[in-house]
Amino acid sequence: MELILKKIEVFQSQKKTRKQVQIKLYFFLALVLMLLLVSACAAIIVPYDPYAQDLSIALQAPSSEHLMGTDRYGRDMLSRVIMGGQTTIFSALLLVMIITVFGTLVGVFCGYSGGKTDAFIMRVSDVFLAFPGMVFAIAVAGVLGGGIINAVVALACISWPKYSRLARSQVLSVKSMPYVSAAKLSGSGPGKVVFKHILPNIVGPILVTATLDIGTMMMELAGLSFLGLGAMPPIAEWGSMMSNGRSMLQTAPWVILAPGLAIFVTVMLFNLLGDTVRDALDPKIK
Repeated sequence: MELILKKIEVFQSQKKTRKQVQIKLYFFLALVLMLLLVSACAAIIVPYDPYAQDLSIALQAPSSEHLMGTDRYGRDMLSRVIMGGQTTIFSALLLVMIITVFGTLVGVFCGYSGGKTDAFIMRVSDVFLAFPGMVFAIAVAGVLGGGIINAVVALACISWPKYSRLARSQVLSVKSMPYVSAAKLSGSGPGKVVFKHILPNIVGPILVTATLDIGTMMMELAGLSFLGLGAMPPIAEWGSMMSNGRSMLQTAPWVILAPGLAIFVTVMLFNLLGDTVRDALDPKIK
């Protein structure tokens, strides 16, 4: 009887945990979707032209007219922060999508085919992983020149090996499963086996890693822009805005605090969403 009661308590606690995780997932997903919607509609909802200069109101402190103040050229900081979200967030999403798709395909190919090709590609990925990531990205971005596209390419060059390693390890553990052997015996070709039977069963860890990587890539893109290797002025981008305002930290702190706060809130939201997605896909909670 006591054993039955304990099992009932465990089941009720697991049910409660699943419900809490679902509520958190929907909540953070709604916040992220709202943030993406605001960024996508930035050109429509900004209160002022983010690129219009008016030196007569330069470096105005936050007020009812300009909620985040103005910069050295008299541009409204709130408008530039909203418009900068479009550049920063969607550049990070594009970067994560590129490295996730490319790295996963490489890892699946290596894990499924094996042999010398697998060994060669993994040694190439080891070469990329041997360099300090941000230092290598700065070097690549410096060679390619400034610009947000070049910054995305530079970070993609150093970030794909993580996904290829993850996908390869997942494939190695899945391809020996009975259902994969059954698919091969039924006459399914390699492409059908990979995309119908293997890939759907390894997408969970890859999705969690990609979600958690969005905030990291956003910070690294902002870091390259801060160093002058990313988005170039006058394009509104949070890292570039912080770089332009760093000399006025003591005289006009709102110029650097506004984009800095935007980066902090956005990265925190994506990290919280990633943690919740990981909990939702955790088989122990299921």
